[in-house]
Amino acid sequence: AHDGVFLRTTTGLACHTSPRGAFLHGLWECLERDAIARAFATHGFFDRWRIAPYGLGDGVDHIRSLAGARGMSFALWLAPSPAAIPVVWCQTVETGPGEPILALPTEGYAAGPSIEMAAASAMLEALSARAGAISGARDDQTREHYRRSRDAAVAKARELVLAEAATKPAEATSATIPDPGTLLDRVVEAGLGPVLAIPVGVDEEAGVHCVRTVLPGASPFFVLR
Repeated sequence: AHDGVFLRTTTGLACHTSPRGAFLHGLWECLERDAIARAFATHGFFDRWRIAPYGLGDGVDHIRSLAGARGMSFALWLAPSPAAIPVVWCQTVETGPGEPILALPTEGYAAGPSIEMAAASAMLEALSARAGAISGARDDQTREHYRRSRDAAVAKARELVLAEAATKPAEATSATIPDPGTLLDRVVEAGLGPVLAIPVGVDEEAGVHCVRTVLPGASPFFVLR
């Protein structure tokens, strides 16, 4: 329906130490992008799908503790997936005293076999995006560019992240995927398939396998903001 087979994108392209690992890594990314694309098209998403960043597991609590000690706060949303898998959208920004390193929150997206794993991965991605700006990893936007913040923009960003989180029903945050077979079944039943896995290349000496996973029925991840 979305021309997912021939769409020009790197979604689902992954490397791993085994073909199976590369395939699964790419599949999770396809599902993540599909859910986030649906979130952008969901009316009232930021109001209706927010989840509290606590009580999601030790891994999430550990990241919150480390980041919180440095003035960082998180906001989490559960992105709607027709395959009924956990997909989390995270935003993070400094909420302590002083000006944040970036005026706007940075974001992270992740899908995973449990809400804890998805949330932890999304949080780390959001933090790494912030660290990229700090370290000058982008040569097209300098440190001075990032400091062009406005008090109103900073206040609005902090207000969004610190807003009261409505806890989603337990069934929405307790979904788990016990094995790859269950994952594939859910993907096909949700109409996102067929699941295509294309071996792209392998480096036998290094033990690296590259696979492109494609879901023809998934929503394309083109974000215009």
